[in-house]
Amino acid sequence: MNDNETQGLPQAENTVSYSFKNVIKLFTNKHSDDLYERHNFAVKRICKQFGDGFYMHDLADICKVLNLCNERMPKVPEYEEAIHNIIRLCSKPFAKKRYSDELTYKDNVVDIIIEIGKSLLQDNAIVRRQACKTLMKFVTSKREDQDWITSQDYIEFIIIKSEMSVTAISALSVTKEYDILCDLLELTLYLSYSAENCLEMLSAKAPRQIFAILNTDDPSQRILFKSTEIIWNLLELGSGEELAQQLNCITCISELKKALLKLIQSGSSNADRQLRNDLMVIANLIANQNPFVPFVETGLAEKLMLYTTYPEVPSRNMDIRKLKLTHRDEDFEFKKLLFNFISLINVDKTALSLMKKTHIMLGLLSFVRSNDKPIAPWSSAQFEELQLLAMSVLTSIAPQLVDDYMVCQTNARLLLLMEWCTNNDGSFHGHGNSFHGKCSYGNRKAQLRASLRLLLHVCNTKLDIILDDLCDQGAINQLIGMLPQSESVIISDYDVIDIEMQSNILLILSLICESRSHHKELFGQFGVQTVVKYLKLNPNQLSEGLGHLNLLTSAVDNIWCCIVSCPLTEDFFLQEDGVFLLLDLLEICPNSLQNIVLGTILELCDNKKAISHLMTWRGKDNHVTIGSLLVRLWKQEEYAMGVQRDEYGVILDIKNPLAGADQISRGVIPLPSTSITPVIADVFENMRAKIYRLFCKIGFNEISGLNIIDSITVAIIEKYIDFKTGEVHQEIVNELEQEDIRPITPDRECCEEILRTLEYRAKGVSLAQIELLKAQHGQDLTEEQTDYDQLKQNHYYSEKQKSNFKDYVKRTSEMSYLSTAKEKQKRLIDESRVYHLQTVDEDEVDFLPEKFHDTDVPLRTTVLYSNQVSVNTPIIQSASSNDSRQASDIAMSS
Repeated sequence: MNDNETQGLPQAENTVSYSFKNVIKLFTNKHSDDLYERHNFAVKRICKQFGDGFYMHDLADICKVLNLCNERMPKVPEYEEAIHNIIRLCSKPFAKKRYSDELTYKDNVVDIIIEIGKSLLQDNAIVRRQACKTLMKFVTSKREDQDWITSQDYIEFIIIKSEMSVTAISALSVTKEYDILCDLLELTLYLSYSAENCLEMLSAKAPRQIFAILNTDDPSQRILFKSTEIIWNLLELGSGEELAQQLNCITCISELKKALLKLIQSGSSNADRQLRNDLMVIANLIANQNPFVPFVETGLAEKLMLYTTYPEVPSRNMDIRKLKLTHRDEDFEFKKLLFNFISLINVDKTALSLMKKTHIMLGLLSFVRSNDKPIAPWSSAQFEELQLLAMSVLTSIAPQLVDDYMVCQTNARLLLLMEWCTNNDGSFHGHGNSFHGKCSYGNRKAQLRASLRLLLHVCNTKLDIILDDLCDQGAINQLIGMLPQSESVIISDYDVIDIEMQSNILLILSLICESRSHHKELFGQFGVQTVVKYLKLNPNQLSEGLGHLNLLTSAVDNIWCCIVSCPLTEDFFLQEDGVFLLLDLLEICPNSLQNIVLGTILELCDNKKAISHLMTWRGKDNHVTIGSLLVRLWKQEEYAMGVQRDEYGVILDIKNPLAGADQISRGVIPLPSTSITPVIADVFENMRAKIYRLFCKIGFNEISGLNIIDSITVAIIEKYIDFKTGEVHQEIVNELEQEDIRPITPDRECCEEILRTLEYRAKGVSLAQIELLKAQHGQDLTEEQTDYDQLKQNHYYSEKQKSNFKDYVKRTSEMSYLSTAKEKQKRLIDESRVYHLQTVDEDEVDFLPEKFHDTDVPLRTTVLYSNQVSVNTPIIQSASSNDSRQASDIAMSS
């Protein structure tokens, strides 16, 4: 290094030089190992010699000296000064002479940090305090950008390798002094900002150690503040699941309860409120990771439930009445944290009984009302946010508290709130401040969306008491009226929230009307006309990602639940061309929607009027029929399953005519008697069973629009039930063989006969398919020959036309050829005379002068004559008349 680079390096005094080797020898020599004063003096002198810090290459010897002092400290308290001096000097940056020193002496640096950490466990307040300050300075001090000291990244690496966080956590359990405890917590807090350190702390059971000192007597609440932030960092940067598991004990939650209730009841300053909210956040994070932590057993859950419902539900408990909430942000956040805590612990069955006891449902329902007059002490914006959060909490707990739900007349409250939401009187405009209030600024969408979500979750219980009450309250007509009635409005570009609300309305109507004929009749013609319009959605919108596919799925489900199986609504649906619209949708919809659409069509076919609609339907290109559409869907299913077929759809695997590649590769897996086997599950997982059932409805032989290739597939569809029966029996036989069970002889013979019969049928279907292919091949050859003959004839006429044109050109260019053509033409004309046609002798021609017709017209041209011909045939006409008259007389005389 040059002079500039060596500025700031630790400089040793040249007057008296002590080496670390001599100090170690002084400590270990049997003649001087008990000279404690000389030991302290030597350490003091060497620390003075390196007053600006130690070199990294000396750290190994320093670590040995510090280790000897730590080992002798419990028996010889005089080593306090030596340890204090070494640790104090280690707080300064370690110097390096070469750039490679960081890598070369990294293990020595780790060892010295570990030895300093051991000093934290000494039963000496001065040593622990200095060790804590040294480590704190080592962690927090910012390193200058100088080449001779260790870098900041290197220090962070050393902190992780030395497991300093584990040492700090271990020191918490043995520290009683207030100032040292605060310093240790400060050190632990800085270390907790690293994810690696958080994981090390969790391995050292840090949460339990910190919760043990949570309620230490501390007027300034420094310990509580720092402990809270450490736990928060452990939850966010470490493993929240591991932390919740460690806190799953009554002792830890009791400490949390004690600290939290103390702040709730006696905290008055703004700092107390913030600390109270921080503890509530920790309780929420723990409940989110593990809702079965003993909140109920410690009584914390009941206390928080009472605070949640106060002051909406009056209480005589004096501790509860001490809570004074204002419109401050801290109190508002505390109220929201209470709501969120209730939604997290509702999965615990013991917590549900407490919710009934503390009237949680009634307290939350006090927010399910119009926002015209907010509840004190909340402002309009705060009340809106609490209202939306309360309905979100009700969404999770209402299905589990059905009795309280009905007692509080929640259905009526929700319907009134939805009526208020759809009433555009202009008296309220949403603020849209919260997560649940998205896209609700200036409108009431958020309240309507939350109400529909709550109603949907409650209806999903499918309890008659709830669904019948909704029907009695007039929910069906009200919900239908909330849907857009104009087709142009439905297919316009709605945002995601509008589409979600329409989907929820359709699903709620489906749940109310499902399996209830009376409710379907109330759905009526108005409902049918409304839902049919959703089938006319633009297919291009299904892939836009705004939820149109979910909306269309909800509409099809609504048809299945609200229209099918009710003659009145089915007739209305057929009048609106609903079957045609479903078939149009089936032709273009994605694969995820095809199964439910096909199932709806199949259910509608129980009505004989729908069959004629199916047979009449034509696809978008006017060539697709119901038969060809079903065949196409069947082929798509088999292609996705990997069923063995050739290029024309002929069966290749006679023993497994329906099995897919996945089913064959898995083989037979023994399952309990209550489980569904793969062969049976195949019926529900794909559309083949529905396609077969639909073909049974419309017939296999009277379907138009099928070609030979389609007929090959129809031959398989027709035998679907036989092939599926064979698969079931084959699966039974394979399971018995795998479990080494031999059936009785009659059963075995019966199974073998069934399998032989079905294999024979599969061969028959395969042969029939081959015959169809041969017939198709013969037909193709015939059509090919016909096309060839037509092509040949067209070629002949084309050549003749060319020959005629050449002849025409030659006549116009050569006089001799023209004369020859003229003679030929006259000869042909002469041969076509009447007397030639009637076999008249040539001698008699002179006696028939009027039969000759001169077709020559003197036009003075060399081309063929025109169509102007003068014909004079009086004799021929008279002769023909006489002949006719004579023939008539002969006929009369005879």
